[in-house]
Amino acid sequence: MGIAAVAALVAWVYLVVGHGRFWWARASLPEGREPDEWPDVVAVVPARDEAGILPETLPTLLGQEYPGRFRVVLVDDGSGDGTAQVAAGFGADVVRAGARPEGWAGKVWAMAEGVRAAGEPDFLLFTDADIAYAPGTVGRLVRAAVEERRDLVSQMARLNTSTGWERWLVPAFVYFFAQLYPFRRVAGSGRTAAAAGGCMLVRREALERAGGLGGIRGALIDDVAFGRMIKRAGGRCRLDLSRDVVSRRPYPRPADLWDMVARSAYDQLRYSPVLLAGTVLGLGLLYLVPPVAGVGGLITGHRLAASAGLAGWALMALTYVPMLRFYGLPVWRALALPLVAMAYTAMTVDSARRYRAGRGGAWKGRTVEPGRRSRVGAPDRVATGNGPAGDRLVLTGLLALTAGAGAMDALTFIALGNVFTANMTGNVVMFGIAAGGGWARRRAVRRRRSAGSSPGCGRVSAWSAGAPRSSWPPNWCCSPPSARCGGRRTCAGPAWSRSPGPRWASRARSPRGSASRASPPRT
Repeated sequence: MGIAAVAALVAWVYLVVGHGRFWWARASLPEGREPDEWPDVVAVVPARDEAGILPETLPTLLGQEYPGRFRVVLVDDGSGDGTAQVAAGFGADVVRAGARPEGWAGKVWAMAEGVRAAGEPDFLLFTDADIAYAPGTVGRLVRAAVEERRDLVSQMARLNTSTGWERWLVPAFVYFFAQLYPFRRVAGSGRTAAAAGGCMLVRREALERAGGLGGIRGALIDDVAFGRMIKRAGGRCRLDLSRDVVSRRPYPRPADLWDMVARSAYDQLRYSPVLLAGTVLGLGLLYLVPPVAGVGGLITGHRLAASAGLAGWALMALTYVPMLRFYGLPVWRALALPLVAMAYTAMTVDSARRYRAGRGGAWKGRTVEPGRRSRVGAPDRVATGNGPAGDRLVLTGLLALTAGAGAMDALTFIALGNVFTANMTGNVVMFGIAAGGGWARRRAVRRRRSAGSSPGCGRVSAWSAGAPRSSWPPNWCCSPPSARCGGRRTCAGPAWSRSPGPRWASRARSPRGSASRASPPRT
């Protein structure tokens, strides 16, 4: 356990110091200067059965008061609840998506239909039907893109945390996403790329240069695939948290959040049982080993395990505190992050189970068939996240590294995962012995002492080392001179009830349990 705890501590030190400051949670979109001429913007909203939530969100988008030309195109993706009528009533341009071709994911196909209906604006704003915008948000997005010459500016929407389950699980969801894709690295020149599908402002020319949405037509995790596609085409990207972009979709039950994660988690692992096993081990190393080693080390007296485990747990909690503050939650919840991480691990395993059962990627009546990926026909490297970055992600655990970590990071974490695996059985055995075997061992020691086989230090006598055995008291067991007992001969009666110490130096206990004074004869 000590080795595994040290490995986890090393991993957390790296994540804190060298992983793009993923834990830095704040809304940091720059204001930027106003452009000389405001570019044209068209917002594309793919929607399927969203009539209930559109009254809360669509007016905030239509009422942006953007200084340039701005319009909203809502793509009705086969809704059966009157989504198109609700959107038209608010004044949005409604387009009904055509028949979805083979190999296209439903949302990506709806986005492509919206692009065709948008014409030739300077910018396209891809957003979701459940996203509400604060006044002036579109203008700030455009200013940031123009000021920094970004091809893609994306905002991670602030998710709903009105219920108890949401307060436990939602901040961790955003925390894990930032750990996978550190926002600072997304904005840099490295290979780490991602976006948040709720709000993605992209230059139309950059999208065309990347080959259009056909390049990610089969992607279930379309936002990450979209950001990766733009960056690989030479685009400059930016991803931030936001307080102005808010998701109105509630998750009142744990099952709602569970379904959201389980829908696409196995897709991230390329539907591989081997990569799933590696992910579970990596998550266990990072999130389960530190608290187990810390608490177990304190109980068993294993100093290395206790110190390394508690230090790793402390670093883990400290990295979670900024996200809790961003959502206005008490910081003591950071101590429960290992439990939340194990819940997300279970969601990932359940995602694989659902896929094998024929319910993978289930979303509003659409699923991924077992044995066939949802991204049929899509370029594998773009849609799946294959290559060095994706391999690091799945080998070291879903939450261990990002796509842009270097080869040395990958080798380090693979080694840590191997150490964890090799020590798993030993850890279980050790805690079993500490919990169940300690009591039996102490009881056996007391019985041996009762039989006179282990007298301990007992009563310290002033006898000389050469006192004959015949001078010993009856039924007493005396040991040779011992350094543990001050270099003197020690004696104990036949029925010590516990390990003798200074308080018991002159007491012996009779077989009937009555205490009696007994002292050896003095010479």
